[in-house]
Amino acid sequence: MAGETATTRVAAAVVAAAAAAAENDGSTPLVVRGHQLPLQFDGIEDEVNFLGVLSALDFGSGFARELEQAGQEGAPQRPFEEVVLFGVMHMYISGAAIDADGLRAVSAFGIEQHFGISSTVEEEALGGAIRASVPGPLKPLVDLMVKTLNSLGAKLVDLGSKSLGHFLVEKCREEGPDLDAAAAVQLLADTFGSVFEDRIPAQVAADAGAEGSLLLGRKAVRFLERVDDRFFEETAPGEQAESLRYLLKDIAAKLPVKVDAELISGMHALGLVFATDETEDPLEGTVVLDVSSPEDAAREQRVRAQAWMHAKALLAEPSIGEERITARQLDAFLRRSAEGHADGESETEEKEGKTEASKLELIVRGTNHY
Repeated sequence: MAGETATTRVAAAVVAAAAAAAENDGSTPLVVRGHQLPLQFDGIEDEVNFLGVLSALDFGSGFARELEQAGQEGAPQRPFEEVVLFGVMHMYISGAAIDADGLRAVSAFGIEQHFGISSTVEEEALGGAIRASVPGPLKPLVDLMVKTLNSLGAKLVDLGSKSLGHFLVEKCREEGPDLDAAAAVQLLADTFGSVFEDRIPAQVAADAGAEGSLLLGRKAVRFLERVDDRFFEETAPGEQAESLRYLLKDIAAKLPVKVDAELISGMHALGLVFATDETEDPLEGTVVLDVSSPEDAAREQRVRAQAWMHAKALLAEPSIGEERITARQLDAFLRRSAEGHADGESETEEKEGKTEASKLELIVRGTNHY
């Protein structure tokens, strides 16, 4: 189509995917909601707390290869997201406290026991006479997990909150309609710092059209998505989750997109361009960035700022028919694109004779935000 841009084309594809899912008796929606974990919780605060701790640990993608190498031979490999889910479930079921005091006291040993990962490996020493434990490739991941949970617990203790669930539910009750999803992302970032705050500096953000520093807050967004997925049908007055109804009202329009490596890969697969410095390798194939390096950290910030800019442009596209893209629909579609499952897009590209962009695998290390 004359004048069609990559942004317009991707926006149309998202709307088409959402419409196709809706026509399929609603059985396969683009955004799946209503998940309930097979656990017995002591009320809404307890369950929201579980979802919050799960979200605080929603990182580790940069250690996928180390996790695979550390796995038992012949055992099926699980993505780190599943490792975290089963680890937090193990903590909860085994009685390990995930309230403020419990999180403040989490140790590397506890992480290893509950999550089934080890920060050490055994090596031969003294010419093979003995075997000694030395720091292994997963030690930085274990250390990040401990630091994240300890920081979260310590802040909750300082605030006088029993748990993260208690903190959020009480804020919802106090603030009422003033605490919508966007405000909650800001609240979590401002209150808990690096646990939920994920910010692009103002100088970098300005190049992407943002004013001031740019708060992405990916894990805070994930936390609220999980709360919405669980309680979106239970927020009528008088029901247990009624205190969450303002938080979850219009959440599709209020939540930003989660900007991370998988989302960036999805954008890249659909032809959205990421500018690179002339001294840098192209953003394609496997790209490993370690944010402990100033050069890599600067590049990671620029790429994420550009991804935010792309997402903003997509969400600003005029509505098509009666449909308009929501952040959650866009997020789900781009992640499917990263996996190579975007409906129709590859066929369209082939029909137009365009060369499909090489697949991007972006691996970011040294941060608790991926």
